[in-house]
Amino acid sequence: MTDVSATMDLYGGGGLVMSARDLARWTADLFEGRVYERPATLAEMLAPGAHEGADGYRLGLFAKRIGGAEVYFHLGYWGTAAYYCPALRLAMAGFTAKRETRTGMLAVMEGALENALLNPDPFLNTPAPLA
Repeated sequence: MTDVSATMDLYGGGGLVMSARDLARWTADLFEGRVYERPATLAEMLAPGAHEGADGYRLGLFAKRIGGAEVYFHLGYWGTAAYYCPALRLAMAGFTAKRETRTGMLAVMEGALENALLNPDPFLNTPAPLA
């Protein structure tokens, strides 16, 4: 990709361009120890700080409980979302064309995570391989 306007990164997106599948892969790689050389880097990212709201926000990631399990996620400015659930070793990502409609997409993603966590049926809990 060579003909990209510099304005695409005015809101802190880091200039990352990828598919939802690749974002899910990258998210899994981050949480499963394949991005940083030192495991302490991810541990520091996930540790709650002393700041107000630390229970819900870490270093670049949000944290919340869904279906009784800790889930981490990051929301991009342009309607992007990436989730990781350590209990399931499950990463998911999604994009929406309109940032203001992202709420519906997030509800679907979080509902899918909650369903996977609360229904121990192995057929429901077996994510499709990313390969």
